[in-house]
This record gives sequence, structure tokens and C-alpha cells, in this order.
Amino acid sequence: MRGLPGSGKSTFALEVARYADQFGLSTLICSADKFFQRGGTYVFDRNRLHEAHETCYTQCREALERRLDRGVDIVIVDNTNRRPHELKRYLDLQIRSDKLAVASFECPRGPAEATILLGRAIAVGHDIPGNTFMEYYEIWRRVFHTRLHHSCSHDYVIKLDEFMRDR
Repeated sequence: MRGLPGSGKSTFALEVARYADQFGLSTLICSADKFFQRGGTYVFDRNRLHEAHETCYTQCREALERRLDRGVDIVIVDNTNRRPHELKRYLDLQIRSDKLAVASFECPRGPAEATILLGRAIAVGHDIPGNTFMEYYEIWRRVFHTRLHHSCSHDYVIKLDEFMRDR
């Protein structure tokens, strides 16, 4: 998945997992955020961010390599992936294109809507300085419409206002 902090990626991932479970499908959600979970509390350490992303990537790669052995039907990467190279390493894992989908959360229309997402991110424990979040927003605004990978035929955009309406 791709999207700014606070856009609903984790909520969406959990909803997909619950829906898949209704059909007997198991889901693994890989997320750098999980690396920072301590007893149900989010404890972010900027100095360990690279390690968190490497752990997430390794978990995803291993799950895809052994998914039939482990009984995992669906693997979801729940990270921002705001720059194309951040997502590309996942796309390069040799997943058959008919088995790959990318869900991108719509870029906020402007700084005011982006600030709402910042508030949502802070409410769930992300301690993101406002200026850092606005840097993320500017990056996302520039790359949002970038086609990520020629073999990714399932590239979906989730409308922020529609997704957040009932959440």
C-alpha cells in the first residue's frame, strides 16, 4: 500500500484481513510500525527506522517465499511507500503480476486536508512534527500519479473522503 500517515492504510489492511478471514483466507500484514509496538503502545525511535523497514521487507519476502508452507494466502505491506524506490523493492520480489495489487491512498487536495491526516496520525501515536509531515505531503503530491511498475496491472486509488467517511 501507499499513502501518507493518517490516511487509513492500517485500517484498510485490517479490514481486508477480516474480509479475507470470512472466506477462510489467512492474511499477514507486514508493517514497519509493528516494529515499534511495545505491549500495545507505539514507541517510535527514528534511529531504528531503517531497521524497522528492513525487518518489514524481510518478513514480507520470507512470507512470499514460503507462503504455501506457512498457510499465508495474502501478504499486505502497510507502509507509506511514498517514494517510487521504496515500493519498487517490494514490486521486484518476483510476484506474478496477476497476483499483485497496489492500493494507493489519494493525495490530499491541499495543506488543509493534509493537516487533517496529520491529526489522525498523531491520534494513533505517530509523533510526526508538522514540518516533517508537510515534507511527506509535498513528496506524495509530486509522485502520487507516477506509474510505479509496468507489470503492476492492478493499481487502485482509494479516495480519502469516501474511505474516511465512516471511520
